[in-house]
Amino acid sequence: PAPLPAPTTPAPINPSAGSATTTRYWDCSGGACGCAYLSGKDGQPAHCHSNAMFAAPAGNQHGAAFYGTAAVSQVLFGYDSQWLGSGCGTCYKLTGTSNIPGAPTTTTTVVLKAANLCPPQNPACSGDKVHFDIAVPGFDVTQYSFAHVCPSLEPAEDAGFSSCESWMLNSQDPTQNCDCSAFNSPVLEAGCSNFLSLHWNNPSVQYEPVECPFELERLNCWEENGNQYPFGVPDFCESNVDGSPTNPPVANPTNAPVPAPTKAPVPAPTPAPVPTQAPVPAPTNAPVLSPTNAPVGGGGSFCCSNNYKDCNVDGWCGENQSRCEGCNGKWIKEGHCPSNGIAKFGECTNNVNGCCAPATCQGSQHYKQCM
Repeated sequence: PAPLPAPTTPAPINPSAGSATTTRYWDCSGGACGCAYLSGKDGQPAHCHSNAMFAAPAGNQHGAAFYGTAAVSQVLFGYDSQWLGSGCGTCYKLTGTSNIPGAPTTTTTVVLKAANLCPPQNPACSGDKVHFDIAVPGFDVTQYSFAHVCPSLEPAEDAGFSSCESWMLNSQDPTQNCDCSAFNSPVLEAGCSNFLSLHWNNPSVQYEPVECPFELERLNCWEENGNQYPFGVPDFCESNVDGSPTNPPVANPTNAPVPAPTKAPVPAPTPAPVPTQAPVPAPTNAPVLSPTNAPVGGGGSFCCSNNYKDCNVDGWCGENQSRCEGCNGKWIKEGHCPSNGIAKFGECTNNVNGCCAPATCQGSQHYKQCM
């Protein structure tokens, strides 16, 4: 099919609460809010396992059964960007009712943190639609996904990441086409099982922005990681379950509700996008790294970069070429990429020759990014 036309940008409406649609995805990409880490696989950002649903503490202030993350539609993410939108980090309380034939009718509340963008190319996330593409390992429908990179980033979990892809698609029997035990990681298996227990097959939900609980507040994203992806798995990225106190007061509640998107509703799971860069059907697309700090490190006319364009790695890693490359950075000549060049992980769908070397434009006809 021909590439989808670029969506028009409606006036922001700043929805505060009401009804929303949902889908599910998990494409392993870093996402548009930078809630990720550098995996070591060619320096690609990877989705934190702790983005998956985990059990909320008993007696929490929101009455939630689970906490987790989602890629949100453009209206919630913010119209001004497809990377680090103003809605990143906002938490929402979603209340929905099971809609699986034969399953008990149960209404459940979850709290999800906006950690990715559901690209507006996904019809479910376009315009002023309020949509949550829930991060659920194993449920990404790859034929609709804009950024499914699980096989390359985590090959050891490949069986798990495809274990529930066809759930409620090829059969309306909820006991078929899903095996969360296929995961090796207990965190991913729990995230898969927790979502499955809701008996949610892309239901409509009631949503409202809320103060982020402590367990989601500590899941670091771009700014908390110093405006860069950390090398290696940071605290509470591998798992967000420990013996820490639950639900202590959060000094600074997350941002007020802002437009945030996810993917287009799919016959069952993940949206057909992005990270989150645009997720993404599973919306969330791969992040477009914006220049951060002024050139640092290296001396002379060379510096260390993690996006092939900007001198944005400082400290120990940025002191010389050996340390830079040991930290999975790239030793570049300052100014080697023009100001209009596209940094690593940036979208290049409409400019396949615009990537900063050595990155090349890769992806599908609908969405490409510099890798």
